[in-house]
Amino acid sequence: MCTLRVTLMALLLVPQLAAGQVAANPDPPQPDCSLVVEGIVDPETLAAFTKRVQDYAAFRRTMQLHTNASNNTIFADAEGNIAYWHSDYIPRRSNQFNWFRPVDGSNPATAYHGLLTLAETPHLLNPPNGWLYNSNNWPWSAAGPYSPKRKDFPAYVDGGKEETPRGYHALRLLPGSDRDKDAEILALRHQLAVLRRQLGGQRVRFEPADRAWLAALLRHVP
Repeated sequence: MCTLRVTLMALLLVPQLAAGQVAANPDPPQPDCSLVVEGIVDPETLAAFTKRVQDYAAFRRTMQLHTNASNNTIFADAEGNIAYWHSDYIPRRSNQFNWFRPVDGSNPATAYHGLLTLAETPHLLNPPNGWLYNSNNWPWSAAGPYSPKRKDFPAYVDGGKEETPRGYHALRLLPGSDRDKDAEILALRHQLAVLRRQLGGQRVRFEPADRAWLAALLRHVP
């Protein structure tokens, strides 16, 4: 049996067997493949993330499993609730160490002491501005001025030193009117369509420097 490793974003709803979720194989001579979602190894958690929930309360119960160590999560339901969690698996650690540098594992003080509760991790529910976002960046800008405050959480929760280019762009775009956002999104999509046409259908690829430059320029677009 082979194993397919995917991220949660690429998760497929497939049957569950002892070796993991299994994607049916259309070519019988080849073995079936088990599906492993990176960062989620517990079957109960994997089942929870592939189960359709109806409201915020049900999804929060899923987050209380505390096994999603690799994803920032945004939730929205039909009742109009929006929510954000900065992971749900953050070990409780001593603040006397810099956890973004190597530490001496033989020192008992470096041992984990359980996990932070959901209330102790950066999170949001229905911020007054009516929007929130995440672009694989820190949580301190997730809802503009209504974001979680860094001073309210342990330093080891997030080690980011500055906002990302995508974050700067989102913070400029999201507070605008719906008309402004729709116009800019259409303009950007058209720009990419023109580039793809010029490249003969090849996918446009941006280097990190390109993304930083574009984000800096877009901050000045009215």
